Amino acid sequence: MTNIDTVRGVVGKRGYKDNPVYREAMIQMRFETFTDDDVAFLEAHYLTSKDVFSRNQILYALVLTCPDRDLKDFFLAAFKKERHVDMRLVALRGYTHYA
Repeated sequence: MTNIDTVRGVVGKRGYKDNPVYREAMIQMRFETFTDDDVAFLEAHYLTSKDVFSRNQILYALVLTCPDRDLKDFFLAAFKKERHVDMRLVALRGYTHYA
């Protein structure tokens, strides 16, 4: 079972944000390759999540592993949404890749 499958299985359950399995899977997710379904799931989870840890890990995972997909609109929305400077810079880094 890959880390993205673990995240999909845990998201939506009560208290998943504090689950150590979920947190470890989110951290290790940076080193995987994603399918189009995985990217769509991560985009949706990012936009609905209020958890800073989850949003940060998703941003890093998409910036580091998805240079061949067109995520320009996602990174622009992420840049506008974030209040934390470090996460805004990561979103800007992803956006500049497509500009």
